[in-house]
Amino acid sequence: MRYYSIALVNPTTSQVLVPNPNANGTAFVLSNDKNAVTFTSLNAGASPQTQGGSNPAALRCELDITSTPLHSPDAHAKPFVRISGVPLSMVAQAADLNGMFISISGGMAKGLPLANPQQAGLLAAGQVLQGVGEWVDTDMSLTLYLAPGGASADYSNVSGSASAMQPVTGSTPANLVFQWNAGQSMSTAIANCLVTAFPQLSIKMQISNALVWGSGVPKVAFFENLQQFAQFINEASKSVLAGPNPANTIYAQSANPAYQGVTILLTGGTLVVQDFTTQTNPIAVDFEDLVGQPNQSAPGKVQLMTVMRGDIAMSDFVQLPPSLGTTSAFGTSNGGVSAFVFGNASNSPYKANSAFQGVALVTKVRHVGDSRNAAGKAWVSTYELAFAQPTTSPLLSSIPYIYKSPSGNSYGFTGSTP
Repeated sequence: MRYYSIALVNPTTSQVLVPNPNANGTAFVLSNDKNAVTFTSLNAGASPQTQGGSNPAALRCELDITSTPLHSPDAHAKPFVRISGVPLSMVAQAADLNGMFISISGGMAKGLPLANPQQAGLLAAGQVLQGVGEWVDTDMSLTLYLAPGGASADYSNVSGSASAMQPVTGSTPANLVFQWNAGQSMSTAIANCLVTAFPQLSIKMQISNALVWGSGVPKVAFFENLQQFAQFINEASKSVLAGPNPANTIYAQSANPAYQGVTILLTGGTLVVQDFTTQTNPIAVDFEDLVGQPNQSAPGKVQLMTVMRGDIAMSDFVQLPPSLGTTSAFGTSNGGVSAFVFGNASNSPYKANSAFQGVALVTKVRHVGDSRNAAGKAWVSTYELAFAQPTTSPLLSSIPYIYKSPSGNSYGFTGSTP
């Protein structure tokens, strides 16, 4: 069954907003239960692994969530989630949700034969940029626009308090001052900049040790927000390794045109900084997970669509299935029951192998869903992939933390802390 879980958290009190059952004019009440959620497709006390735990009377949930590196133009997109069937009190008080922390989890709950509840997980976490209540005819809905990539810490607050989180604007710029000294690694320069500007955020980092500034003149720059900083870092790192770069004593001979540069991703309360020179363990994508077949979307890029899942994030590595699947009949003797067949049958003149195999890097994620739409593509995750370069380096289980916020801030949600 299609699964979703949405939690809204008051950033000042860290209490979860739950619908008010008394309907006395107040849409939500505050709960100290860290396991409480605001909207969910499950029955009370159930989890995605609970057999029969899905609530057939759950409110309709529509969502469109994109996750990309902060230097990408797509990072300016505003993800949203819409809940239909809400009471009038929620429509009237939608603007009161602006600035609230929000987490959205999704995937499939136990029930259907091919549903895998282990793949359900966090789709997005951030802040509500704008809450909009709509009343059209007899339909009432609540739409919440997220600011996951543009959210950052108030630079004037260094206490690590979760209440200091707010979207960066022109009047509240981030305190991003980058200084890359001669002989210094880029990882050190990035860490110094981000820890000073965002002490409330934890940092994961894994980038090439060859990123060292070779000029005697320090490289200094100032930025208003994370998008500007991420774009600068991506271009500066490529100038060093993708070459040529006059700051290096040897530049043209050591150029690596395939190098993709350093990327920065803000997910929940953690900044992830990496350049994919060290691979993490790939996540297997099975044939039964696919919706359609992988297709080439651009030179060097492949688009992969699966049933909605929250266990694959931007910058993960995935292992594509080695062969496609077809449906055939066992035979008339057993009533023509169909079965999945993998690979190429020995008596078939046609190839059944996928044109795209191997390990690939996830460069973009988009979750699109409508819990009440019966169409096969109405609850899916779409991934843009770039095939990984062969590596002899040991694979990492995950990108390591280089800094953990003293407050353990994770946008107010348990289960996401470092």
